Amino acid sequence: MSESAPPSPGTDSPLFRDARALLEELDLLFVERRRNTGRIAHALARAKRLELHKVYGYASLSALAWQRYGYGKSKTSELIAISDESRHLPQTRAQFDAGVLDWTKAREVTKGATPANEHEWLARAPHATVAELRAARQGEPPLVRRVLSFTPEQAARFDQALARIQDGLNLADPGLAVLALLESGGGALGERAAPRVVISECGSCRAATLESREGAVTVAPAVAEAARCAGEVHDLREPENAVTRAIPAKVRRRVLDRDRRRCQVPGCASFAFLEVHHERGWEAGHEPSWLVTLCEAHHRQRHEGWLLIEGQAPDFRFRLLSGAVLGGEAFAHANTRG
Repeated sequence: MSESAPPSPGTDSPLFRDARALLEELDLLFVERRRNTGRIAHALARAKRLELHKVYGYASLSALAWQRYGYGKSKTSELIAISDESRHLPQTRAQFDAGVLDWTKAREVTKGATPANEHEWLARAPHATVAELRAARQGEPPLVRRVLSFTPEQAARFDQALARIQDGLNLADPGLAVLALLESGGGALGERAAPRVVISECGSCRAATLESREGAVTVAPAVAEAARCAGEVHDLREPENAVTRAIPAKVRRRVLDRDRRRCQVPGCASFAFLEVHHERGWEAGHEPSWLVTLCEAHHRQRHEGWLLIEGQAPDFRFRLLSGAVLGGEAFAHANTRG
C-alpha cells in the first residue's frame, strides 16, 4: 500500500507563520546592513576630507580602514567615491542611504549615471547583476567568472600547461585559451568541436539561447546563424528528433587540413576557435570547394554582413563593406598610412 504525500501546510499554519516572520526579519537585517554601509561610506568621505588618519598616526586612510575595520584599499576608495559622486545623483544617494541599493550596485550606478538618465539606471539596478551594470557602463558584454581550485602542485602544472596553450594559440587572454582547448573536444588544438544548436521555438519566434549555470543566455541572430552553418541542429519540434546539417567528419578534416588549420582571412591566421563556414549556405550541401575555415570572430562577421567572401577554394577573396579586398594592395596601402 503506497503512502500518500503529507498535506502541504496552509498559510495559517505555525510553520508558514514562522517562515514568514523569519523572512521578514532577514529582509530587515539586510536593509539595515546596507544602511550601515551607506553611513560608513559618508563617514569615510568625511574622514578623507579631515585627513583623520594623520591625527591618529596612520600612513593613509586606507591603512586606518584596514587595520581597524578590515576594509581593503579598493573597497574603502570605492565607498568614498560613491559618497562623493552621489551628491550629484540625489535619487541614487537616497536609495543608497535607505538601504535599498547595495553598495556594489551603487558603485556602478554612480560611475555610469548622469542627472539626466539617473532614473533609468535606478530602474535597471534591482533586476540586473553587478556584472551586467558594469557591462552597461562600459558598453561591453558582462563577464562571468568561473573558478577552479588546485593543490599547489596541480596549480603549477596548470600554469605551465596554460602558458603552452597561450603560446601555441597566440592568445593573451587565459580564459580564451582554456575555452579553445575545451571546445576542441580532444581534437587538434584550436579546432572547435561542431556546435549543436537546440531549437525550441514558439510559433514564428526565432530567438536563440545558450544554456549556462545562470540560465538561458540570449545570443545574437548572427551567432545562431553561424552555429547552424558550422554545426548541428537538433530540432525538438520534429517528432523523430533528428540531428541534421552536421558537416561529415571526413569533409571537415579535409577542409581544415587544406586550410592549414588557421583562419583564412588575410591578416588573421588564427589557430584558435576554428569553425568551417558554408559560403553558399548549409542547404547547398558540404562541397569542400564552398567551405572555408574561419575563426569564430570572422565567422560571426561573415553572418553579420561585415565580411564578404567571393570565389571558391582555393581562390577565396575576402572583402570589407567598403569594397577593399583584404590582403590586396589597396587595402595594405590604406592600412600603412599615417
